[in-house]
Amino acid sequence: DDLPEDSMPCYSADGETIYYAQLNNGISSICELDTDNMTSKTIFAEKDVTSYYPMTSDNGLYFTKWLSADNMTDTIVKFENGNVIPLPFSDGRFNCSDPFPCDNGNTFYSSTQNGSYDLFLYDGNSSNELVFLNTELNELGSSYFSDKNADDITSSASDFILGRTANIPNADADGNKIVDSFDMIYLRRQ
Repeated sequence: DDLPEDSMPCYSADGETIYYAQLNNGISSICELDTDNMTSKTIFAEKDVTSYYPMTSDNGLYFTKWLSADNMTDTIVKFENGNVIPLPFSDGRFNCSDPFPCDNGNTFYSSTQNGSYDLFLYDGNSSNELVFLNTELNELGSSYFSDKNADDITSSASDFILGRTANIPNADADGNKIVDSFDMIYLRRQ
């Protein structure tokens, strides 16, 4: 029941800061919480413009914001040194939201340029629709993990699921190159 409403948290790449959206009187801004001293401050607010969906990567903070108070089209920006830098694929004619920047400079995002929300990948030069993932439904909130990230995540997930440290670099117990529930069942029985 607290006002304002704080939501959409994400950690900085170094884990020392949590970025989040703060909704106050119908407009949201981007805030940060320093995890060392637990102090919070607004780092981006624009009069009568909503900003939300913060996301980080090794190369910075990104978020979605309205183009302006008069144009509520979602646009994706990079926040750098107190300035917002619109990403090249953002366009005031259609929504671009839910940024998911990757370490290699690619950015996954959702856009309504074809009508409903579909997933796209910006490779630093051009945007490409991910037609093999898109359906007649709205595709929102993409996420991507590299092979290295996937190995780290599956190893940590297997430790959590097993309730113990498995001490294995890869949770692919049956060796079929796919980590799935069968591997977890096998490892759990060990």
